Amino acid sequence: MEIDALLKKYKRRLVIEALIKSALIGLIVGFCANLVFALFDWLFGLKMFYVGIAVWAGVTALTTFFLYRFRYMPTDKQIAQRLDSLGLLERI
Repeated sequence: MEIDALLKKYKRRLVIEALIKSALIGLIVGFCANLVFALFDWLFGLKMFYVGIAVWAGVTALTTFFLYRFRYMPTDKQIAQRLDSLGLLERI
């Protein structure tokens, strides 16, 4: 049971780390999509401000979800590797 508690503790840390990474990259991709939409909006004179906000929010949410789910979601192997890399004092 002690090992399960330790793995659960570090899995929580890795999940939080993965969510932060995914959210930051998602925000960057969302801002880039918003810039492309703003350029398109400016070139054609459409003046659709609220659609730009929806584009930013949608692209950010989708990118964050897919990055977390398919790239950064921690596995048991990654948790064990992180524990091994911490050293003897952390494992005890």
